Amino acid sequence: EDAKERKYLRDELRRLKNQRFLKERKRGERLELCLTEKGRKAALRHQILNCDTILKDKFYVVVFDIPERERSTRDFFRKFLKEAGFVYLQQSVWVTQKEILNSLTELISDAKAEKWIKIITASAISNFLSKPEQ
Repeated sequence: EDAKERKYLRDELRRLKNQRFLKERKRGERLELCLTEKGRKAALRHQILNCDTILKDKFYVVVFDIPERERSTRDFFRKFLKEAGFVYLQQSVWVTQKEILNSLTELISDAKAEKWIKIITASAISNFLSKPEQ
C-alpha cells in the first residue's frame, strides 16, 4: 500500500510539473517544489469551484460590465461563475452565499479585470434569495 501511494504521488507530481503548475528548485541538498503562476491561478479557481462554506447572513453579488472587445474574457467569466455555483440574478449580475471573496478578488486582480468586475457584500436580496433561517 505504501509503495502504491508513493508511486501515485510521484506520478501526480510529474503530471503537475509537465503541465507547468509546479516547478522544482534546489536549495542546498534539498529539492523544493513551488507553485508557478499558472499553478497559483489554477489553485484559486479550484478553491472557488470546490468551496463548500456557506455564509448564513450575507451574499456576494458580482456585477460586471466587460467590454465587447474583451468578449472571450466576458464569456469565460460568465461560464466560470455558473460552474462555481453562482446564481444568475439578472444581466451581468450573479449571486452566491459561498465564502469565496478572497479567492475571487485575487483571481479578478490576476486577470486585471478589476475595472470591469465589482463584488458587493449584501445581507439580503429581496424577492429573490431570502436570508437563511437561523
